[in-house]
Amino acid sequence: MKIVRYAVLLVVLLCSLSTCSAQEFGLSPLLDCWENHLDNSLLQRFLPDPCSGKRVYKSFAYGSSNLTADSDIPQTSDSDDDAFMSLSAIGIEHNHCHYATRFELEGGVRSQANWQFSPGSAPIVDARIDDVWSLATNVWIDVPLTERISLFGGGGVGAATADISVQSGAVNGGRDMFKFLYQAGTGLTYHCSHRLHLDVGYRYLNLGNANLDLFNGNTPAGNVSLDIDANEFYVGFRLLH
Repeated sequence: MKIVRYAVLLVVLLCSLSTCSAQEFGLSPLLDCWENHLDNSLLQRFLPDPCSGKRVYKSFAYGSSNLTADSDIPQTSDSDDDAFMSLSAIGIEHNHCHYATRFELEGGVRSQANWQFSPGSAPIVDARIDDVWSLATNVWIDVPLTERISLFGGGGVGAATADISVQSGAVNGGRDMFKFLYQAGTGLTYHCSHRLHLDVGYRYLNLGNANLDLFNGNTPAGNVSLDIDANEFYVGFRLLH
């Protein structure tokens, strides 16, 4: 549904509002990171106090989403394909003395993925998913491992829309999907400076089941069911206020 796509675009816009200032979020965080490597005595200048309260952040991440479909077509196995993934989020970080919690609103988009099923001697079934837009609320917990590196884990729930189509010879079907989703993940964060954090992570995404009616011309030709999930790997950064 279009409302999810508009909401994702709104999240991206909110995340981008204060990144337009070169003075605030230009090259300075990256230069701070480089200077910290050159002079470790500056470390405490950039690291936040472990009990410093709340901070607002924006995050951006890019990676690969391995979308997998499991069909109810007899004599077939799972099919998967990689899609490009882009995520944006705005949230609040609550710093505690020995850990931090993050609450965020995240919008995402994933590109096209193609699946193929070979049911024995029957014609090959081609399936495709396009424009997977998602909107989710997430909760993450950060636990420091060293002065600069922390481990994070968590997950979230939300909704997603996508265009799904299936074709096998003269038989085809398609629909716009609106599904609830859930996701969980983990990763590592490098605290490059007080305002810039770099993330490397993995997450599991479940988009649930999609049922498609099939037609041969205008004649109904049964239906097919697809269970869709994804394993995703990404790199990203967070800008903190």
